[in-house]
Amino acid sequence: MKTYFARAAALTLVLLAFFRTEALAAPSSAQIKAAMQVQARQESELLSLPGVVAVGVGMSQDGSRAVLRVHVDTSAGNPVLPPTIEGLSVQRVDLPGPIEAKDQCLNPANAVCLHQQPQKPPIKMGVETSPNNFVVFTAGANMGKSRGFVGTMGFRVQRNAALPNVATDVGYITNNHVAANNEFLNAAGDTAGNCPTQVNPQFIPTVLDQCQPGQPNPGPCLAAPPPGPPVALISGSLVQVVPIVMSPLAGGSFRNTMDVAFVLQNNLAPASNSILDLGIPTGPIAPMLGQTVCKSGRTTGLTAGNVVAINTTVLVRFTNACGTPQFVNQAAAVFVNQIDVVSKDGCNPQNGFIGNGDSGSPLVVCYPACRNNLITSPGVTPLPGEPPLIVPGLSAVGLMFAGNSDVNDTLGSEGFANRLDVVLPGLGVHLF
Repeated sequence: MKTYFARAAALTLVLLAFFRTEALAAPSSAQIKAAMQVQARQESELLSLPGVVAVGVGMSQDGSRAVLRVHVDTSAGNPVLPPTIEGLSVQRVDLPGPIEAKDQCLNPANAVCLHQQPQKPPIKMGVETSPNNFVVFTAGANMGKSRGFVGTMGFRVQRNAALPNVATDVGYITNNHVAANNEFLNAAGDTAGNCPTQVNPQFIPTVLDQCQPGQPNPGPCLAAPPPGPPVALISGSLVQVVPIVMSPLAGGSFRNTMDVAFVLQNNLAPASNSILDLGIPTGPIAPMLGQTVCKSGRTTGLTAGNVVAINTTVLVRFTNACGTPQFVNQAAAVFVNQIDVVSKDGCNPQNGFIGNGDSGSPLVVCYPACRNNLITSPGVTPLPGEPPLIVPGLSAVGLMFAGNSDVNDTLGSEGFANRLDVVLPGLGVHLF
């Protein structure tokens, strides 16, 4: 399936044994604080090195020490990194390509799982969505074909100013680059690019109505559900978006904290507070090193991972057309204070945690039971023999938005999420 981002192949982790269980120790808060101080002093210099695309605070293989986790896109450079910086161990992660935003070029023939199908209202989170931007090419190589870009519905929320326990100003959040994307067609009628709502250059959303599932699959998006089986419905209207500021690939001075948009629900097709395959989340809570987390997304469905780094600064690639004249064909955005999640060993097919189309997926604490690379139970509560809960199961942690690509340019073992305890107050909303 064609996408419009730079290609990426297999992810190589230097420390393969880093896939760990939630029962291992984690660095102390004092160690993490000290590591963040080192990161703050050294991050700019590290990001200026050719190929370095992310720097965060992670932990050693045995979980006892904080480390500096540095991602290197080896297609862009192969810098020599020291084993330690200011006494802090450096943990290098080699990527054969860039970290990308994870929306998906939709092909109607590929809607095969429940997450991609029309949902009967109230619409659960973790399922496919897109702007209602049905496109039929009338010329060029794609003449007669139709397509759009899709992502995932994240969490049901309510504006903070609304009356408590009253279903007004209710909707859901997903990524800016899902709900507020802008598609560009060239003179031949082919897609030239797809950009989020952003500044430098300025792009504003061209379509406000959102569809579930994403257009053009499986057909016209209706305002009200008719009798009979579920059909594609208008899930809501885009009412709020945090613009993204682009930077040069070398790592400019602009910093983003979230890739997020708020969609006010269509009351004829309201949003559910339950996440498909998981249930009703609580929280939000702060991410912690070593947490076991689950996400429910449009493309890969229910997958499990471990939080391997926090406070991560990451350079995320978008379509080249999104760049400014100062750095044309180098469209990227720097995000700070992000959550770094790696696929939990033995839980996910092909070790894939995130795929194209999973942008906007809700990320929650979980305790999954896994067998043969499949999750047999999401494990809301600890399994027998596991330690007592640090936090309740299904505590909301983050909103997925980016990742690497390992398999067929679509599936990645490492993903990045906005912190939900930053996103919600930033938008002025709360879980509802």
